[in-house]
Amino acid sequence: MKWDAAPAKQATTGRKPLAEPMSIKQVFVMVGLHLCRRVVVVEPRVKVPLYLGVLLFGSVMCDFFPIPRTYLSRKDNVFNAYFVKLAWGWTLATVGLFVAVSSWVYCCGNRALVIRHLSRLAVGTAAWFFTTNSFVAFETYTSRCTIEKHGTRDACLKAGQRWFGFDISGHAFLLIFCNLLIAEEARSFCGWERIGDLLRNEKYDDDSALKELPA
Repeated sequence: MKWDAAPAKQATTGRKPLAEPMSIKQVFVMVGLHLCRRVVVVEPRVKVPLYLGVLLFGSVMCDFFPIPRTYLSRKDNVFNAYFVKLAWGWTLATVGLFVAVSSWVYCCGNRALVIRHLSRLAVGTAAWFFTTNSFVAFETYTSRCTIEKHGTRDACLKAGQRWFGFDISGHAFLLIFCNLLIAEEARSFCGWERIGDLLRNEKYDDDSALKELPA
């Protein structure tokens, strides 16, 4: 009797292809990305004391050396009005897009997992909101005007008086918080240069992680 043998799975033979040659521009891009990754992967336990030390040093210097009256020292300068005050909006827009696209790739299009990754930004937004409002409340309860009848900062300053108190800079906190958030989310970008090698060598590598992905 003749039996129809099942078609054998064709095995790809040969050596893995070599990587394509890199141009000078690509070399500089890879070097720049490598340096950026070295900054990104610095642990928060190192970054946070460094930021706090710079803040403390800057605060002490401002007490002993008056800030020169320039355009950048004014609160209505363009950088403070449109970038610092709106820093959380800029961060949400850029980091949110990055998290959505990157998580869509390494979660293989699983929308539930993508939403779970995006929920970190919602937690960050809640932390930013409650922390900055606590700064305002702390200043309100620990500050006073030279004339006690003016109970608020705006009323005190409009009356030409001086407002004394402990004012925690919400802008400084916001910039540090955004920096730490961006650096933490950018960690997922480390190692992405290997994706091209995995795709190129998939059919030559029986142990490729890409073979385990659902079709």
